[in-house]
Amino acid sequence: MAKKKKKKNSAPKYDPTTYAKATAPTAPAAYTPTQDTVGSYQPVANTVGAYQPGTYKSQYEGQIAEGLSNLTNWKYDPLQDASYQALAKVYGERGNIAAKNSLADAAALNGGYGTSYAVSAAQQARNQYNQELAMLIPDLEQNAYNRAQTTYSLLKDADDTAYGRFRDTEGDRQWKYGQDFNAWQANEANRQWKYGQDYQAYRDREADNQFAYQTRYQNARDAESDRQFAYQTAYQNARDAESDRLNEYNSRYQQYRDQEADNQFAYQTAYQNARDAEADRQFAYTQNYNASRMPSSA
Repeated sequence: MAKKKKKKNSAPKYDPTTYAKATAPTAPAAYTPTQDTVGSYQPVANTVGAYQPGTYKSQYEGQIAEGLSNLTNWKYDPLQDASYQALAKVYGERGNIAAKNSLADAAALNGGYGTSYAVSAAQQARNQYNQELAMLIPDLEQNAYNRAQTTYSLLKDADDTAYGRFRDTEGDRQWKYGQDFNAWQANEANRQWKYGQDYQAYRDREADNQFAYQTRYQNARDAESDRQFAYQTAYQNARDAESDRLNEYNSRYQQYRDQEADNQFAYQTAYQNARDAEADRQFAYTQNYNASRMPSSA
């Protein structure tokens, strides 16, 4: 009896889906800050400096002090008075003339000879002029005192005038200093204001630059988020489709395994029936053979 060949079923094959690899995330461009063209503020040096007041030096100081001392400690010396000296010379000459005239008159009265009386008369004439000169000393002293007062007053007036001119000059210097200082301050204030404007403009540009960068960065992040979401969605859809394919494959494979089990069971049953039939046939054959070998009883 020919052996019945087992029927073979082809098992389904499963080829897993190859997924697209996730690409590296897109990195936004690095931030480039706005170039600082303003820099730090450099104040203008104060070329005016601090005001240095002038010092008044009187050219009449010594003369005024001397004049005041003379008036305060007044002492009159006729011999040091030019007016007295001039009058003394005049009165001396007049006394000499009067003395000569007295001697001549006395000599004429005495026959041309001089006498003690003549000498005495001449001396009296000279003394009279000396006395007249001496009587002028109080007036001369008062005049000298008045001249000293006048000189002192003139020196004081001259010093006051010089001091007034110094004060005028000092006032002009102070005014000029104030003008220069105010000009420096105004220039410095203008420079500070200009620097503030430039710096604020720079900060505004930097703020705009940062805002633009943040906007670009956020847009890039949103685009990247959308790309990743799309990838995750596509990946999940592929995974779901793959899961469906795998479930379908498992179902077909299970059907194949069930069919294979049924085939194997049918084959084993048929094979066992064939083996049983063959055993019965061999048993019948043996029986017949043995019966044919036994001697006949007739």
